[in-house]
Amino acid sequence: MKNKKILLFSMYVTIFIVSFGFIMYSALVSAFSGTYQISLAEAGSVGSVLCVGQLVMIFLNDLLAEKISRIGLMILGVAAHVISMFWIAVSTSFGSLTAAFFLNGAAISLLNVVMSAYISDLFGEKRNSYLNIFHGVYGLGSLSGPLLPTAILVSGLDWKISYLVIGVLSVALLAAMIILVRKEKASQPTEKKNGRKTAPQVENAAQEQVYSLKNTKEGRTFFSLLKSSGMLTICVAALLFMGFDMTVSTYMSSYLGLALNAASVAGLTITFYWTGSAVGRLLYPVLFAKYDTRKYLIMVNVITAVLLLLGVGVKISSLMILLIFLTGLLSGVNFPLEIGLACEMFPENSVGATNAVSIFGSLGGIIFPMLAGQFMEHMGYKSLLILCGVMMLLIAGCLLLLIKKREELYV
Repeated sequence: MKNKKILLFSMYVTIFIVSFGFIMYSALVSAFSGTYQISLAEAGSVGSVLCVGQLVMIFLNDLLAEKISRIGLMILGVAAHVISMFWIAVSTSFGSLTAAFFLNGAAISLLNVVMSAYISDLFGEKRNSYLNIFHGVYGLGSLSGPLLPTAILVSGLDWKISYLVIGVLSVALLAAMIILVRKEKASQPTEKKNGRKTAPQVENAAQEQVYSLKNTKEGRTFFSLLKSSGMLTICVAALLFMGFDMTVSTYMSSYLGLALNAASVAGLTITFYWTGSAVGRLLYPVLFAKYDTRKYLIMVNVITAVLLLLGVGVKISSLMILLIFLTGLLSGVNFPLEIGLACEMFPENSVGATNAVSIFGSLGGIIFPMLAGQFMEHMGYKSLLILCGVMMLLIAGCLLLLIKKREELYV
Protein backbone atom coordinates (compact mmCIF):
# COMPACT_ATOMS: atom_id res chain seq x y z
CA MET A 1 0.00 0.00 0.00
CA LYS A 2 1.56 3.23 -1.19
CA ASN A 3 -0.05 5.59 1.30
CA LYS A 4 0.07 4.72 4.99
CA LYS A 5 -2.76 7.11 5.76
CA ILE A 6 -5.09 5.41 3.28
CA LEU A 7 -4.21 2.03 4.75
CA LEU A 8 -4.74 3.27 8.30
CA PHE A 9 -8.10 4.86 7.43
CA SER A 10 -9.28 1.66 5.72
CA MET A 11 -8.41 -0.33 8.84
CA TYR A 12 -10.30 2.14 11.03
CA VAL A 13 -13.43 1.87 8.86
CA THR A 14 -13.18 -1.92 8.78
CA ILE A 15 -12.81 -2.38 12.52
CA PHE A 16 -15.70 0.03 13.18
CA ILE A 17 -18.19 -1.89 11.04
CA VAL A 18 -16.99 -5.32 12.16
CA SER A 19 -17.05 -4.43 15.87
CA PHE A 20 -20.53 -2.92 15.44
CA GLY A 21 -21.85 -6.26 14.19
CA PHE A 22 -19.78 -8.28 16.66
CA ILE A 23 -21.17 -6.65 19.81
CA MET A 24 -24.85 -6.53 18.85
CA TYR A 25 -25.40 -9.83 20.63
CA SER A 26 -24.87 -8.11 24.00
CA ALA A 27 -28.30 -6.48 23.74
CA LEU A 28 -29.96 -9.69 22.55
CA VAL A 29 -29.18 -12.36 25.15
CA SER A 30 -32.74 -12.21 26.51
CA ALA A 31 -34.08 -12.24 22.94
CA PHE A 32 -32.05 -15.37 22.15
CA SER A 33 -33.50 -17.00 25.24
CA GLY A 34 -37.05 -16.26 24.08
CA THR A 35 -36.53 -17.14 20.40
CA TYR A 36 -34.88 -20.50 21.00
CA GLN A 37 -36.58 -21.36 24.33
CA ILE A 38 -33.38 -21.73 26.31
CA SER A 39 -32.14 -20.46 29.70
CA LEU A 40 -30.42 -17.12 30.14
CA ALA A 41 -27.13 -18.87 30.94
CA GLU A 42 -27.37 -20.91 27.73
CA ALA A 43 -28.19 -17.81 25.69
CA GLY A 44 -25.25 -16.00 27.26
CA SER A 45 -22.93 -18.77 26.06
CA VAL A 46 -22.80 -17.12 22.63
CA GLY A 47 -20.20 -14.78 24.16
CA SER A 48 -18.03 -17.80 24.93
CA VAL A 49 -18.63 -19.21 21.45
CA LEU A 50 -17.42 -15.95 19.93
CA CYS A 51 -14.22 -16.28 21.94
CA VAL A 52 -13.78 -19.92 20.90
CA GLY A 53 -13.90 -18.72 17.30
CA GLN A 54 -11.32 -16.09 18.11
CA LEU A 55 -9.09 -18.63 19.83
CA VAL A 56 -9.17 -21.13 16.97
CA MET A 57 -8.38 -18.38 14.47
CA ILE A 58 -5.35 -17.26 16.47
CA PHE A 59 -3.76 -20.69 15.94
CA LEU A 60 -4.18 -20.23 12.20
CA ASN A 61 -3.04 -16.60 11.92
CA ASP A 62 0.68 -17.34 11.56
CA LEU A 63 0.07 -20.03 8.94
CA LEU A 64 -2.23 -17.82 6.89
CA ALA A 65 0.17 -14.88 7.22
CA GLU A 66 2.92 -16.86 5.49
CA LYS A 67 0.63 -17.68 2.55
CA ILE A 68 -1.53 -14.59 2.06
CA SER A 69 -0.72 -10.88 1.85
CA ARG A 70 -1.93 -8.53 4.55
CA ILE A 71 -4.63 -7.03 2.31
CA GLY A 72 -5.68 -10.54 1.29
CA LEU A 73 -6.12 -11.43 4.96
CA MET A 74 -8.21 -8.32 5.54
CA ILE A 75 -10.47 -9.24 2.61
CA LEU A 76 -10.75 -12.80 3.91
CA GLY A 77 -11.71 -11.52 7.36
CA VAL A 78 -14.38 -9.16 6.03
CA ALA A 79 -15.79 -11.91 3.78
CA ALA A 80 -16.10 -14.25 6.79
CA HIS A 81 -17.79 -11.46 8.74
CA VAL A 82 -20.32 -10.96 5.92
CA ILE A 83 -21.17 -14.66 5.84
CA SER A 84 -21.61 -14.78 9.63
CA MET A 85 -24.00 -11.80 9.62
CA PHE A 86 -26.35 -13.39 7.09
CA TRP A 87 -25.99 -16.80 8.75
CA ILE A 88 -27.11 -15.40 12.11
CA ALA A 89 -30.06 -13.70 10.42
CA VAL A 90 -31.38 -16.96 8.92
CA SER A 91 -30.61 -19.31 11.85
CA THR A 92 -33.65 -21.33 12.91
CA SER A 93 -31.96 -23.23 15.75
CA PHE A 94 -29.64 -22.28 18.57
CA GLY A 95 -27.05 -24.74 17.25
CA SER A 96 -26.97 -22.95 13.89
CA LEU A 97 -26.79 -19.60 15.69
CA THR A 98 -23.77 -20.65 17.74
CA ALA A 99 -21.98 -21.93 14.62
CA ALA A 100 -22.52 -18.53 12.98
CA PHE A 101 -21.18 -16.75 16.06
CA PHE A 102 -18.14 -19.05 15.98
CA LEU A 103 -17.38 -17.85 12.44
CA ASN A 104 -17.94 -14.24 13.46
CA GLY A 105 -15.46 -14.62 16.32
CA ALA A 106 -12.90 -16.09 13.91
CA ALA A 107 -13.39 -13.19 11.50
CA ILE A 108 -12.84 -10.45 14.05
CA SER A 109 -9.84 -12.30 15.49
CA LEU A 110 -8.16 -12.41 12.10
CA LEU A 111 -8.84 -8.75 11.42
CA ASN A 112 -7.83 -7.61 14.89
CA VAL A 113 -4.50 -9.45 14.93
CA VAL A 114 -3.49 -8.60 11.37
CA MET A 115 -4.35 -4.92 11.64
CA SER A 116 -2.97 -4.46 15.17
CA ALA A 117 0.35 -6.04 14.24
CA TYR A 118 0.65 -4.00 11.07
CA ILE A 119 -0.10 -0.74 12.87
CA SER A 120 2.62 -1.63 15.38
CA ASP A 121 5.10 -2.20 12.54
CA LEU A 122 4.14 0.95 10.66
CA PHE A 123 4.42 3.38 13.54
CA GLY A 124 7.17 1.98 15.78
CA GLU A 125 7.60 4.00 18.95
CA LYS A 126 4.17 5.58 18.44
CA ARG A 127 2.52 2.16 18.39
CA ASN A 128 0.73 2.64 21.73
CA SER A 129 -0.93 5.85 20.55
CA TYR A 130 -2.06 4.44 17.19
CA LEU A 131 -3.12 1.13 18.70
CA ASN A 132 -5.27 3.00 21.22
CA ILE A 133 -6.87 5.01 18.42
CA PHE A 134 -7.48 1.77 16.49
CA HIS A 135 -9.05 0.11 19.52
CA GLY A 136 -10.84 3.36 20.28
CA VAL A 137 -12.53 3.12 16.88
CA TYR A 138 -13.31 -0.50 17.76
CA GLY A 139 -14.92 0.89 20.90
CA LEU A 140 -16.95 3.39 18.89
CA GLY A 141 -18.34 0.53 16.82
CA SER A 142 -19.03 -1.49 19.93
CA LEU A 143 -20.81 1.31 21.76
CA SER A 144 -23.00 1.88 18.71
CA GLY A 145 -23.67 -1.80 18.09
CA PRO A 146 -26.33 -2.42 20.78
CA LEU A 147 -28.37 0.62 19.65
CA LEU A 148 -29.54 -1.00 16.42
CA PRO A 149 -30.98 -4.24 17.85
CA THR A 150 -32.42 -2.31 20.81
CA ALA A 151 -34.26 0.05 18.45
CA ILE A 152 -35.50 -2.87 16.37
CA LEU A 153 -36.81 -4.70 19.43
CA VAL A 154 -38.51 -1.55 20.76
CA SER A 155 -40.21 -1.21 17.36
CA GLY A 156 -41.62 -4.70 17.75
CA LEU A 157 -39.60 -6.10 14.84
CA ASP A 158 -37.58 -9.31 14.65
CA TRP A 159 -34.08 -8.90 16.15
CA LYS A 160 -32.62 -10.75 13.14
CA ILE A 161 -33.20 -7.67 10.99
CA SER A 162 -30.24 -6.00 12.72
CA TYR A 163 -27.89 -8.67 11.33
CA LEU A 164 -29.34 -8.32 7.83
CA VAL A 165 -28.66 -4.57 7.95
CA ILE A 166 -25.02 -5.00 9.00
CA GLY A 167 -24.61 -7.84 6.49
CA VAL A 168 -25.65 -5.57 3.62
CA LEU A 169 -23.39 -2.76 4.88
CA SER A 170 -20.48 -5.20 5.16
CA VAL A 171 -20.98 -6.32 1.56
CA ALA A 172 -20.46 -2.70 0.52
CA LEU A 173 -17.29 -2.58 2.68
CA LEU A 174 -15.97 -5.75 1.06
CA ALA A 175 -16.62 -4.38 -2.44
CA ALA A 176 -14.86 -1.09 -1.60
CA MET A 177 -11.86 -2.97 -0.21
CA ILE A 178 -11.54 -5.10 -3.36
CA ILE A 179 -11.73 -1.98 -5.56
CA LEU A 180 -9.05 -0.29 -3.43
CA VAL A 181 -6.73 -3.28 -3.84
CA ARG A 182 -7.22 -3.37 -7.60
CA LYS A 183 -6.44 0.34 -7.92
CA GLU A 184 -3.33 -0.07 -5.77
CA LYS A 185 -2.08 -2.96 -7.90
CA ALA A 186 -2.74 -1.01 -11.09
CA SER A 187 -0.67 1.91 -9.80
CA GLN A 188 2.42 -0.20 -9.03
CA PRO A 189 5.31 -0.14 -11.55
CA THR A 190 6.23 -3.51 -13.05
CA GLU A 191 9.51 -2.74 -14.75
CA LYS A 192 12.90 -3.73 -13.35
CA LYS A 193 16.21 -2.03 -13.82
CA ASN A 194 19.42 -4.06 -14.16
CA GLY A 195 17.68 -7.11 -12.72
CA ARG A 196 16.82 -5.23 -9.53
CA LYS A 197 13.43 -4.29 -8.13
CA THR A 198 12.47 -0.63 -8.29
CA ALA A 199 12.11 1.26 -5.03
CA PRO A 200 8.30 0.84 -4.79
CA GLN A 201 8.67 -2.88 -5.42
CA VAL A 202 11.30 -3.19 -2.72
CA GLU A 203 9.01 -1.35 -0.29
CA ASN A 204 6.06 -3.59 -1.13
CA ALA A 205 8.15 -6.73 -0.89
CA ALA A 206 9.31 -5.70 2.56
CA GLN A 207 5.76 -4.99 3.65
CA GLU A 208 4.58 -8.38 2.39
CA GLN A 209 6.95 -9.94 4.93
CA VAL A 210 5.42 -8.12 7.85
CA TYR A 211 3.22 -11.04 8.82
CA SER A 212 5.70 -13.81 8.09
CA LEU A 213 7.52 -15.42 10.95
CA LYS A 214 10.34 -16.01 8.51
CA ASN A 215 11.07 -12.29 8.77
CA THR A 216 12.01 -12.57 12.46
CA LYS A 217 15.54 -12.85 13.76
CA GLU A 218 15.04 -16.23 15.38
CA GLY A 219 11.84 -17.49 13.70
CA ARG A 220 10.03 -17.49 17.04
CA THR A 221 6.43 -18.65 17.17
CA PHE A 222 4.08 -17.14 19.71
CA PHE A 223 4.46 -20.31 21.78
CA SER A 224 8.20 -19.79 22.11
CA LEU A 225 7.64 -16.17 23.19
CA LEU A 226 5.91 -17.48 26.30
CA LYS A 227 9.30 -18.68 27.55
CA SER A 228 9.73 -15.06 28.58
CA SER A 229 8.17 -14.68 32.01
CA GLY A 230 7.50 -11.03 31.20
CA MET A 231 5.48 -11.99 28.12
CA LEU A 232 3.64 -14.63 30.12
CA THR A 233 2.73 -12.04 32.75
CA ILE A 234 1.35 -9.71 30.06
CA CYS A 235 -0.64 -12.60 28.61
CA VAL A 236 -2.20 -13.45 31.99
CA ALA A 237 -3.22 -9.80 32.32
CA ALA A 238 -4.82 -10.03 28.85
CA LEU A 239 -6.64 -13.23 29.86
CA LEU A 240 -8.13 -11.48 32.87
CA PHE A 241 -9.05 -8.31 31.01
CA MET A 242 -10.76 -9.96 28.04
CA GLY A 243 -12.54 -12.25 30.48
CA PHE A 244 -13.72 -9.12 32.27
CA ASP A 245 -14.65 -7.38 29.01
CA MET A 246 -16.69 -10.29 27.63
CA THR A 247 -18.37 -10.83 31.00
CA VAL A 248 -19.49 -7.20 31.16
CA SER A 249 -20.61 -7.27 27.51
CA THR A 250 -22.58 -10.48 28.01
CA TYR A 251 -24.34 -9.91 31.32
CA MET A 252 -24.38 -6.27 32.35
CA SER A 253 -27.52 -5.44 30.36
CA SER A 254 -29.29 -8.41 31.96
CA TYR A 255 -27.99 -7.27 35.36
CA LEU A 256 -29.78 -3.94 35.06
CA GLY A 257 -32.93 -5.55 33.72
CA LEU A 258 -33.20 -8.34 36.27
CA ALA A 259 -31.35 -7.09 39.37
CA LEU A 260 -32.41 -3.44 39.25
CA ASN A 261 -35.72 -3.83 37.38
CA ALA A 262 -34.52 -1.34 34.77
CA ALA A 263 -35.43 -3.19 31.57
CA SER A 264 -36.31 0.06 29.78
CA VAL A 265 -32.70 1.27 29.87
CA ALA A 266 -30.88 -2.06 30.09
CA GLY A 267 -30.21 -2.11 26.34
CA LEU A 268 -28.18 1.09 26.66
CA THR A 269 -25.87 -0.35 29.29
CA ILE A 270 -23.24 -1.72 26.92
CA THR A 271 -23.45 1.43 24.80
CA PHE A 272 -22.39 3.45 27.83
CA TYR A 273 -19.67 0.93 28.67
CA TRP A 274 -18.21 1.08 25.16
CA THR A 275 -18.64 4.85 25.00
CA GLY A 276 -16.42 5.09 28.06
CA SER A 277 -13.98 2.59 26.58
CA ALA A 278 -13.72 4.45 23.28
CA VAL A 279 -13.28 7.83 24.99
CA GLY A 280 -10.57 6.42 27.28
CA ARG A 281 -8.67 4.92 24.37
CA LEU A 282 -8.89 8.06 22.25
CA LEU A 283 -7.82 10.29 25.15
CA TYR A 284 -4.79 8.14 25.96
CA PRO A 285 -2.56 9.39 23.08
CA VAL A 286 -3.44 12.99 23.95
CA LEU A 287 -3.17 12.96 27.74
CA PHE A 288 -1.41 9.85 29.03
CA ALA A 289 1.05 8.50 26.44
CA LYS A 290 3.96 10.19 28.25
CA TYR A 291 3.41 8.16 31.43
CA ASP A 292 4.90 4.74 32.17
CA THR A 293 2.46 2.26 30.62
CA ARG A 294 2.64 -0.28 33.45
CA LYS A 295 2.10 2.26 36.22
CA TYR A 296 -0.76 3.87 34.33
CA LEU A 297 -2.51 0.51 33.93
CA ILE A 298 -2.08 -0.32 37.62
CA MET A 299 -3.69 2.97 38.60
CA VAL A 300 -6.72 2.71 36.30
CA ASN A 301 -7.38 -0.94 37.16
CA VAL A 302 -7.28 -0.36 40.91
CA ILE A 303 -9.71 2.55 40.58
CA THR A 304 -11.98 0.42 38.37
CA ALA A 305 -11.98 -2.38 40.94
CA VAL A 306 -12.98 0.04 43.70
CA LEU A 307 -15.86 1.41 41.59
CA LEU A 308 -17.18 -2.07 40.81
CA LEU A 309 -17.06 -3.21 44.40
CA LEU A 310 -18.85 -0.05 45.50
CA GLY A 311 -21.44 -0.78 42.81
CA VAL A 312 -22.68 -3.80 44.77
CA GLY A 313 -24.66 -1.40 46.95
CA VAL A 314 -26.04 0.72 44.08
CA LYS A 315 -29.79 0.36 43.53
CA ILE A 316 -30.43 3.32 41.19
CA SER A 317 -30.20 2.36 37.52
CA SER A 318 -28.94 5.78 36.35
CA LEU A 319 -26.12 5.69 38.90
CA MET A 320 -25.21 2.15 37.81
CA ILE A 321 -25.04 3.24 34.17
CA LEU A 322 -22.70 6.08 35.18
CA LEU A 323 -20.54 3.56 37.03
CA ILE A 324 -20.45 1.33 33.95
CA PHE A 325 -19.43 4.29 31.78
CA LEU A 326 -16.57 5.08 34.16
CA THR A 327 -15.58 1.40 34.15
CA GLY A 328 -15.21 1.50 30.38
CA LEU A 329 -13.43 4.87 30.47
CA LEU A 330 -10.77 3.58 32.85
CA SER A 331 -10.36 -0.04 31.84
CA GLY A 332 -10.66 0.23 28.05
CA VAL A 333 -6.96 0.95 27.52
CA ASN A 334 -5.94 -2.46 28.90
CA PHE A 335 -5.94 -4.61 25.79
CA PRO A 336 -4.30 -2.20 23.29
CA LEU A 337 -1.63 -1.29 25.84
CA GLU A 338 -1.01 -4.98 26.61
CA ILE A 339 -0.49 -5.57 22.88
CA GLY A 340 1.84 -2.57 22.81
CA LEU A 341 3.85 -3.90 25.75
CA ALA A 342 4.17 -7.29 24.06
CA CYS A 343 5.28 -5.76 20.74
CA GLU A 344 7.75 -3.55 22.61
CA MET A 345 9.20 -6.67 24.21
CA PHE A 346 9.51 -8.51 20.88
CA PRO A 347 9.60 -5.82 18.15
CA GLU A 348 11.02 -8.23 15.56
CA ASN A 349 7.94 -10.47 15.86
CA SER A 350 4.89 -8.27 16.30
CA VAL A 351 2.56 -10.90 14.84
CA GLY A 352 3.75 -13.55 17.28
CA ALA A 353 3.56 -11.11 20.18
CA THR A 354 0.06 -9.97 19.20
CA ASN A 355 -1.02 -13.58 18.78
CA ALA A 356 0.32 -14.51 22.21
CA VAL A 357 -1.67 -11.72 23.89
CA SER A 358 -4.75 -12.47 21.78
CA ILE A 359 -4.80 -16.19 22.49
CA PHE A 360 -4.81 -15.60 26.23
CA GLY A 361 -7.43 -12.89 25.77
CA SER A 362 -9.65 -15.33 23.91
CA LEU A 363 -9.22 -17.94 26.65
CA GLY A 364 -10.34 -15.38 29.19
CA GLY A 365 -13.36 -14.53 27.06
CA ILE A 366 -14.30 -18.22 26.95
CA ILE A 367 -13.81 -18.99 30.63
CA PHE A 368 -15.13 -16.01 32.53
CA PRO A 369 -18.58 -15.46 30.93
CA MET A 370 -19.41 -19.08 31.73
CA LEU A 371 -17.98 -18.68 35.24
CA ALA A 372 -19.96 -15.47 35.77
CA GLY A 373 -23.16 -17.18 34.62
CA GLN A 374 -22.67 -19.92 37.21
CA PHE A 375 -21.80 -17.35 39.90
CA MET A 376 -25.01 -15.43 39.28
CA GLU A 377 -27.19 -18.55 39.23
CA HIS A 378 -25.83 -19.80 42.55
CA MET A 379 -24.79 -16.62 44.38
CA GLY A 380 -27.10 -13.94 43.00
CA TYR A 381 -26.61 -11.09 40.55
CA LYS A 382 -24.39 -9.07 42.87
CA SER A 383 -21.65 -11.65 42.42
CA LEU A 384 -21.16 -10.31 38.88
CA LEU A 385 -19.76 -7.03 40.20
CA ILE A 386 -17.64 -8.75 42.83
CA LEU A 387 -16.10 -11.11 40.27
CA CYS A 388 -15.33 -8.23 37.89
CA GLY A 389 -13.79 -6.14 40.67
CA VAL A 390 -11.50 -8.98 41.76
CA MET A 391 -10.39 -9.50 38.15
CA MET A 392 -9.35 -5.85 37.90
CA LEU A 393 -7.27 -6.17 41.07
CA LEU A 394 -5.56 -9.27 39.68
CA ILE A 395 -4.67 -7.42 36.48
CA ALA A 396 -3.11 -4.64 38.57
CA GLY A 397 -1.14 -7.33 40.40
CA CYS A 398 0.21 -8.69 37.10
CA LEU A 399 1.41 -5.25 36.04
CA LEU A 400 2.98 -4.64 39.45
CA LEU A 401 4.85 -7.94 39.08
CA LEU A 402 6.03 -6.83 35.64
CA ILE A 403 7.47 -3.63 37.11
CA LYS A 404 9.24 -5.42 39.93
CA LYS A 405 10.87 -8.01 37.68
CA ARG A 406 12.53 -5.63 35.23
CA GLU A 407 13.76 -8.71 33.43
CA GLU A 408 15.70 -8.66 30.19
CA LEU A 409 13.51 -8.60 27.08
CA TYR A 410 14.69 -11.95 25.76
CA VAL A 411 15.26 -15.16 27.66
